[in-house]
Amino acid sequence: MTHLLTLLGCLIGFAAIAMGMTRHQTQVLGRPLPRTTGKWLFVIGAAWLAAAWGLACWCWGAGLGSVGFSAHTMLAAGLVHRGLSVGRWRVTKG
Repeated sequence: MTHLLTLLGCLIGFAAIAMGMTRHQTQVLGRPLPRTTGKWLFVIGAAWLAAAWGLACWCWGAGLGSVGFSAHTMLAAGLVHRGLSVGRWRVTKG
């Protein structure tokens, strides 16, 4: 269960950070969000990543928790990147 919660926290964190970027806002929503909203998305994304790291360290200890968190962040970042790539392809191909 810890793996699932850590991965979910990382996914939400990276998705929020990605949506904080103007390029991804335009790609997904069709228009950029206000600047303050983008900054808050960065903060929210960082908070989710910190919470996921804290959960991993609390459940598995500092060493193994950090290594597990690193693996979960790589998987989550890849999934978010893939999702944005597929979304861009669908928008481009129409």
